Amino acid sequence: MLHALAFVVWDIGTRPPSRLFAQVGAGFRSARTLARGIWRFVLGALLLVAGALLMLSVTVADVRSEFTILESSAIVAGLLIEILVGDPIRAHLTNR
Repeated sequence: MLHALAFVVWDIGTRPPSRLFAQVGAGFRSARTLARGIWRFVLGALLLVAGALLMLSVTVADVRSEFTILESSAIVAGLLIEILVGDPIRAHLTNR
């Protein structure tokens, strides 16, 4: 779940690369937009790290292989959730 929230905050699953580069360029022209982008990046990174630490806590026998498989699965699932419901979640949060 934390991985999906990180990707929703980052807004990377549904954003085409051309729009991403245009928005990053626009962010460097406005201090407010740049600060908001940096905040979203930091918050997303914290959510991703928190999810990884929780995933690490459930690995038991072979930490390296179990963690790699579980974390990869969680990241793919998070991206799929973001692609499927990311836009409605962001729209709901924006309209509050």
